[in-house]
Amino acid sequence: MALIALYRKFPRALIVASVASMLLAALIAVFTDFSLAPASLELQESVTGIAGESSLGAQTLWPYIFATTSGVSILLGIWVASLPVSTRVKVDEPGANDVRSIWDEQV
Repeated sequence: MALIALYRKFPRALIVASVASMLLAALIAVFTDFSLAPASLELQESVTGIAGESSLGAQTLWPYIFATTSGVSILLGIWVASLPVSTRVKVDEPGANDVRSIWDEQV
């Protein structure tokens, strides 16, 4: 709840944190081979019934696709963080904040 309450004060910090988490996820996806992990080998052995089976762990393009899309998201996040923080637009039109006209139109 504290993060939601402070959202207006830290918009750039939230963007930087999301960019950092996407970068970490992309690096883990590209540079970590989970097919050689003991838990993965145990799961493959239980699925195939063959001890030492590692054909299911063949390298695919999905980690690279994920890293590429994360990279695009990181670039967009950096671009958004570089934009100036906009303030609320003030309407100069008289009666723009008067909601009574809405009720009159519905009658």
